[in-house]
Amino acid sequence: MLSRFPKRIALALVFAAALWCLAGSDASAQTSYTLICKSGGDMVAEVRAGAQVKIEFQGGTDAASNTPPSPGQCSWLDRGFRQGEPTVLAVAGDAAHATYLVDALIRGETFYAHVYNDGQGSMKVTRIGP
Repeated sequence: MLSRFPKRIALALVFAAALWCLAGSDASAQTSYTLICKSGGDMVAEVRAGAQVKIEFQGGTDAASNTPPSPGQCSWLDRGFRQGEPTVLAVAGDAAHATYLVDALIRGETFYAHVYNDGQGSMKVTRIGP
């Protein structure tokens, strides 16, 4: 019986690692879409330790490819925002993404964020830049 105990532990660890990998790949498996944003206007940023940034914005009504966003707005590259879509960008734990967004806000620039709707009220940033 003692010889089987380590085998059970090894199987349990392999199973736990497999579950961890599946859970960890969920966000990376999400398809992201391009938002184009223009800082300014009523845009509000909340910056916290750990490279956490939340940016509240107004959803543009037209595609950014047709009409560039006004200050304080973000628009999808190919369409305007639909009613009920979150108007909050969220970055957590990625210093490069957080820095890019904060710098764009401070400078009053247009910026690009590749995002997906997390289903919890935010657009999670997966990549920044065009």
